[in-house]
Amino acid sequence: MLTTTIIFTGIFLLMHTALSITTSANRAKYDIDFGDGGNQAMHKAIRAQGNFVEYVPILLIAMGASEYIGAPEWLIWTCGWVLVVSRMSHAAFMLGFAGKPARLVGAGLSFLLMIVLGLYLLGRGTGLIA
Repeated sequence: MLTTTIIFTGIFLLMHTALSITTSANRAKYDIDFGDGGNQAMHKAIRAQGNFVEYVPILLIAMGASEYIGAPEWLIWTCGWVLVVSRMSHAAFMLGFAGKPARLVGAGLSFLLMIVLGLYLLGRGTGLIA
């Protein structure tokens, strides 16, 4: 059973719900039905949610695959918490709660996770990692 990945999937569902509500609230506040209507706050809310959707699913799949093939528990937990920090940092910047360093941390940690999990899966799949 992919217990750790399941736990993080629950966390990310709640995070995505918060971003979705923020986007919907901005749509209501600014009376924008489609797109961003040229409104910067709306654009940032859309991109915060969109960026989340661009990174989280593939990384959850990689975490689940790694857990399934027997990755050390510490690796899955570490990747999960790093992804939480990454996505919170990026969203905080996009929504105006933090400065540009938060965006860089968010993006950088996401790239790092893709590399780490990608190399781990390739290593396990090819037999280079036992």
